[in-house]
Amino acid sequence: MGNFRSSVNFLGLFGKKMSCVFIALTLLCVSLSLTAGDVAPPAPAAPTEQVKDAPAAKPTIAHFGVELTVDKTAITIGDTLTATVTYRWPTSAVVVSADGEPDPARDFVMAFVTDLPPPQKFSSGQEERRVFRITVAAQQNGTWELPRPTLTIRTGADTSSIAAAAVIVQVGLESAPAQLPPARPAWTRTQAPNENATAWWIFAVVFIL
Repeated sequence: MGNFRSSVNFLGLFGKKMSCVFIALTLLCVSLSLTAGDVAPPAPAAPTEQVKDAPAAKPTIAHFGVELTVDKTAITIGDTLTATVTYRWPTSAVVVSADGEPDPARDFVMAFVTDLPPPQKFSSGQEERRVFRITVAAQQNGTWELPRPTLTIRTGADTSSIAAAAVIVQVGLESAPAQLPPARPAWTRTQAPNENATAWWIFAVVFIL
């Protein structure tokens, strides 16, 4: 009888322990499932896209440019101004033109050019320079944007072009009063000789004689 009670007590204690183990395993599984739900799955890798080779930017060419300046920024219609155009390019480059020299006349073909003398030429071991001074007349009132001279050169197998920055001139009506010539004296009729006034000395001469 004592052995039977011992067996029953042992089974009851064993059952309680197994229940605790089962509960612990259940809680562990629930905790693992909650933790797994909080962690976002790794994002799928983006498909690899083949990038085409971008064209390489042309390097900046030293001693290459066009500059346009004017001696006046506000004139009246019919007045003239002097525009100075300076071309610069490397000595090793070749100007793309009929004679291998820059020519601003093609850029100012629509302007009223009154004078275009030959340019000043400067040469060094690194650059060529040409300076033109062009006299142009204003043809109408308002904002006048001068032509932008361009320069195209060839360096080896490459061709490069550049243009001068825009220059704006204001053409307006003359604000100063007109300079009028001095007034002439009033015109008067020439007085005819008085015949009666000269007759007395004729009688006087006759009386003396």
